[in-house]
Amino acid sequence: MDTPTVSNTSEGIYIGLVSLDQDVYSTVGQTSHNSPGAQHTETSGQSSHPYRLAGGCVVLCALLLTPAIVLYTSASQNCSMGCVEEPIRANNSTLDKDQLQRDNNSLNTQKDQLQRDYDSLNTQKDQLQRDYNSLNTQKDQLQRDNDSLNTQKDQLQRDNDSLNTQKDQLQRDYNSLNTQKDQLQRDNDSLNTQKDQLQRDYDSLNTQKDQLQRDCNSLNAQKDQLQRDFDAVVVKFSVLDQYCPLRSQKRVCRPCPEGWEQRNSKCYFFSTERKSWNDSRSACLKQGADLVIIESKEEQDFIYKHTGYDGHWIGLSDSETEGTWLWVDGIPLQKDKAFWGMRQPDEYHGSEDCAATARRWVQRGVKLGDGWADIRCHIHLRSVCETDALAF
Repeated sequence: MDTPTVSNTSEGIYIGLVSLDQDVYSTVGQTSHNSPGAQHTETSGQSSHPYRLAGGCVVLCALLLTPAIVLYTSASQNCSMGCVEEPIRANNSTLDKDQLQRDNNSLNTQKDQLQRDYDSLNTQKDQLQRDYNSLNTQKDQLQRDNDSLNTQKDQLQRDNDSLNTQKDQLQRDYNSLNTQKDQLQRDNDSLNTQKDQLQRDYDSLNTQKDQLQRDCNSLNAQKDQLQRDFDAVVVKFSVLDQYCPLRSQKRVCRPCPEGWEQRNSKCYFFSTERKSWNDSRSACLKQGADLVIIESKEEQDFIYKHTGYDGHWIGLSDSETEGTWLWVDGIPLQKDKAFWGMRQPDEYHGSEDCAATARRWVQRGVKLGDGWADIRCHIHLRSVCETDALAF
């Protein structure tokens, strides 16, 4: 009964030592992986590896010696029991050695596994170290980026504050402009109303002005006619006896003076005296008339009828500007109302600045036909005077 007790005690000590050995390995592994020293460089982790291996060998030796020590101790204690128990102890020792061999093999297997785990953990640690360094680099870069972003944020904040200030000022300006715009709109509406009223007044005044202009033109025409009538009366007054001769204490008026020929509203005097163009005109003026102004072919034919083949002065000359023929009233001769003879005017003798009319002009044996001719003004010819007939 005592031997089994000793064996059980030895087995308990062995199991306790194995447990202790496993705890030591576990503690050593945890320390090597979790202690602050494990976060040092890769070189320090590799240098501590031989010491841990030696420690493991010592533990294994202790485990191998422990059964022998236990057996020796038990034999010493039980020597008094006699040599009967020796064979049993020898058998137990053989059994314990086989068990220890198996345990040793198991421990070696565990040690190899631990070595592989250790190497794997070292590899992971190195990878973690590299990741740590990379993260540190990224952290530093992120820190710099963060600082830069903070700087930009501060600048943006200042810009935002400035823009807010400007926005507030613009809002005030906008409100002020809106107020001014509303006032201007009211003023504009008022001015538009006034403008419309002024436009109506202007249109009304324009209508009145046009009417007044028409009235004025009508009055001017009447005034001009009255002036012409008055001038004619003034002119005729000096020759009143010619138009209204006194007979039997009474004046009997005629449209034309005695000896004058009437055509429409005109009176014509065909002089029989021969004078220069200027003297002929003076003679006409003394009678309240002037040299004739021919305005139509019918009037020209009427004059032909009374002048025959003799040349008579008419009220046409270019004495002011050579080639520019003017009537005695200052009106230029119109080409469609010119009745020049053949090749006339020709300035044949030079200084032929006055016009005369005749039928069948002959010049140096050349027949020029009917019409006007330019002649020197000092030549003495008959003349035709013209004045307005009296209207009753």
